[in-house]
Parts: sequence; structure tokens; C-alpha cells
Amino acid sequence: MCFGPGPESPEALIERFNEYLMRAVVDGSGGTQCGSWFDAETQFALSEVAADFPDPDPALIAEARASFGRHLDGTHAAERQAEWDAWASAYGSTWPQTPFAQSVTAAFEHVLRFVEHPVEYEEADAARVELDVALTGAGGDPRRERIVEQLRAMIDELDAIPDYEIPLASRRGDTEAFAGSVGRAFTQLAKAAEAEPDAMLSWVRIELNRAARCWPPSTRWRRDFGIILERLSLILAEFETDNMHA
Repeated sequence: MCFGPGPESPEALIERFNEYLMRAVVDGSGGTQCGSWFDAETQFALSEVAADFPDPDPALIAEARASFGRHLDGTHAAERQAEWDAWASAYGSTWPQTPFAQSVTAAFEHVLRFVEHPVEYEEADAARVELDVALTGAGGDPRRERIVEQLRAMIDELDAIPDYEIPLASRRGDTEAFAGSVGRAFTQLAKAAEAEPDAMLSWVRIELNRAARCWPPSTRWRRDFGIILERLSLILAEFETDNMHA
């Protein structure tokens, strides 16, 4: 349901659905990928009707209408979120239990607390202390050292006081969602640095993209979001390059 102007009202979206359904029934048109503003489930249901042209099964038409109803009432979106949350709980909630990973984990947690409360400078200092500990436990491993290097650069950038801060229209949940996404992304990076087989770099990219869509509450938060995303993206890019050359 990407691209193109969105419908002006729910009624306009319903009218658009009826038009697409009629096309699928009358001439087998199934082009609903871009610009339709229907979710993937509804697009698939419409394509099933179109594929059954010239005499589509009434059950397929009924399912297309039911699917669109689940789009309208948010059922599909809720189901996808539940599936994602279950997957995240299974694969992304546990940090590697090694001295290095525990130290960089603690450092990143201090970073996030510092972003939320920049007047608490001790959080930045505590992050640096944890990174010193992590570096001694890196054992010369290049992936571990890259994480330490990028986190240290991240802290130095965040520690610079901006010249001004302008409030932006936002929701509190955006900052919480951002912290959750970058935290889960960092989990997988820490696993990759520890050579754990269940590290999922593809998931890191997904979580960073989700974090990039979070809306910051001020210009200072916007800057900080950008710094964190940039540094984690650099770690990810280096790890992906390592995998290609392995």
C-alpha cells in the first residue's frame, strides 16, 4: 500500500476497494501493488479473485471483502504486530552472556539514558568506563573493537551540547519505540561480535529502519537519533562486509 496519494477518508478507501474488486471480477485486473493503499492481505485476496477470471468463485469475492474489513478495523495490523513481537521475544531479547558483551551492553544502556536525560553527564562517563572494560576484554577481536570504537565516537558526539533545542510535535511513545528498536538492533550486533550463530544482521537493518521512522520530540532528540542510527549503521555495514568476504 505504498506510493501515490492516500485516500481522503475511509469512505474514499471503501470506494477505491469496490472499484478494484469490480475490475478483478469483470476483466481479471489484479494490479493493486502500488497506489492502492490496501494492506498485503487484501491485495492478495483481490489477486485471487482476478486469477479466477472469468468466473471467480463467490467465496473468493467474499474473502476479499472480509479481508478488506480486517484492513479497515486494524485486525491485520494487530496480527502482524503480534507476530513480530513474538519473533522479537524469541530471537532478540537475550543479550550474549560474556564479559565483553555485558560491558558493551551496559555502555549502550548508559548511552540511551544519557540521551533521555542529557543533564545527567555521569551517564556518559559511566558509558566510557564500561567501554574501557569492554576493550580490555575484546582480546584483539576486530568486531569487538569496532563496536567499542563506534560506541565511543557515538558518546563523544552526543556529549556535545547543541546551540539550541526547539520542541517538535511528538508522542512520548516515539522515544520509547526508538530505544526499543535500537536496543534490539544492538543485541544482534553484540551477538555477531561474539560469533554467535543466531546473530541476525538482516533483523538489525529492519530494526534500524523502524527506529528511523520514530519522530523525535525536539531538535536535540532528532540530532541524537541521527547519531545513534549512523553509528549502529556503520557497525552493521562493517559486519556485513566481513560476512561477504568470509
